[in-house]
Amino acid sequence: MKSLREALRRLRESEAMYRNVFDNAGDIIFTVDQDTILTSLNPAFAKVSGWPEGEWTGKSFVPLVSRSDLPMADRVLQGVLQGQAIEPFVLHVLKACGEYFVGELSVTPIKQDGGVILLGICRDVTERKKMEEALRESEQRFRAIFDTAPDGIFTVSAEGKFTSSNPAVAQLVGWSFEDLAGKPYALWIHPEDLPRANQVFLDILAGQPGKVELRVRSKAGGYPFIEVSATPRYEQGSLAGALGFFRDISERKQMEEMVRNLNEALELKIQERTRQLLQAQEELIRKEKLAVLGQVVGSVGHELRNPLGVMNNAVYYLQAVLADADPTTREYLDIIREEIAGADRIVADLLDSVRTKPPQTQTVSIANLIEQTLIKLTIPAAVELRRDIPESIPPLRVDPMQMQQVFRNLICNAIDAMPEGGILEIRAFENPVVKTLSVSVRDTGVGVAEQDLPKLFQPLFTTKARGIGLGLVVVKNLTVANGGSVEVQSEPGQGALFTITLPCDHSTEKMA
Repeated sequence: MKSLREALRRLRESEAMYRNVFDNAGDIIFTVDQDTILTSLNPAFAKVSGWPEGEWTGKSFVPLVSRSDLPMADRVLQGVLQGQAIEPFVLHVLKACGEYFVGELSVTPIKQDGGVILLGICRDVTERKKMEEALRESEQRFRAIFDTAPDGIFTVSAEGKFTSSNPAVAQLVGWSFEDLAGKPYALWIHPEDLPRANQVFLDILAGQPGKVELRVRSKAGGYPFIEVSATPRYEQGSLAGALGFFRDISERKQMEEMVRNLNEALELKIQERTRQLLQAQEELIRKEKLAVLGQVVGSVGHELRNPLGVMNNAVYYLQAVLADADPTTREYLDIIREEIAGADRIVADLLDSVRTKPPQTQTVSIANLIEQTLIKLTIPAAVELRRDIPESIPPLRVDPMQMQQVFRNLICNAIDAMPEGGILEIRAFENPVVKTLSVSVRDTGVGVAEQDLPKLFQPLFTTKARGIGLGLVVVKNLTVANGGSVEVQSEPGQGALFTITLPCDHSTEKMA
């Protein structure tokens, strides 16, 4: 008797528990008999389908099942009644609004009153099925793109190893997925580009997409340029690596290189043309100044040289008749004579700057030319003269008088640039390749400002306190007339270096 009461108590508890689950479950719970009659439906059915509670209790479930699913529903029902194990299955169930929701069902047989009924649980999986369908369609679209895209597509794991590659990869660089599978991407990157590739991969692992141009090793050999765009790749919400796209940009790089080379060549041509135009402009200005000088120098030179000659003769006479004069008188006569000589040199420079005579060339030794020039000059005691003229230097074929005037002007300028004294260096050296001989005159004087260097050979330009700016014009005119060239290098406070370059004479003529 006691055991019977205990059994009844447990039965009531079990039924109460079942009722509680039945009434409050979120999934649909139902029972159906062998004749397809729904014997019970919990409240969840009304919430999911929109039908009023009790609307379908005691009615066949057949009208609720979509026509296409009825054969499967019948097979399931018969199978369960025959004791077969049935896996969860899907049916489309009619809602009150006329649409169908997708239900995932699990059913089990229950013996009751000598018969068998089915206990079923139905879960609304409409949204999940939509997501699965959308995912399937997305995967199909991706696969279609993956297989047919002209650009290379690949995936790598978070460890940087290839996990997939499309056929375009093999077409572009020759490597099939079998060649790449499970291997680090670093094996295919040019060593110089690997640091940039690694940085982009680190950015991707940090959640940032990236783009980079790289050289990759192709199966045929060589390193074609590719442009890689990559983005983080996620699986089940976690970062799984990178999805990358690349295209061959070797032709574009070649074109860019060609354009860059053409631009550089054009820039060089523009610079050279600009330099030539500036030189032409300077030469035009120089010639214009010389033309102006030429209009007045002839008459002015004649008018000045006559009185200078008279004055020089007068000083010579006075020095002769006043040989016993006091020191002050003799000193002033020397000053007058030096000033007359200076004025005569100015007149000579004026004439030489505008009417350079054709050179009367001879075969001469550069050592003799320098020696004859120095004999006619007075080197101050504070100036140390250094000469470096090798005996093996070949002779020149020049006008000795004109070249002596060139070297005289350069040496005088060097002395004037060192009022406190310094070093005057005269050096000669040969360039046997181009068969030229160069003579340099270097001083340790005040030097020339950079902006003044291009103006030194222009008429009427001078950096001296005294002078009319024609000495270097004469130097250039006479040097060019003898087939040579002149260059200058200087910095303020570092002195100046003038270099005269002339063609050598390799004939056997006797040197003058």
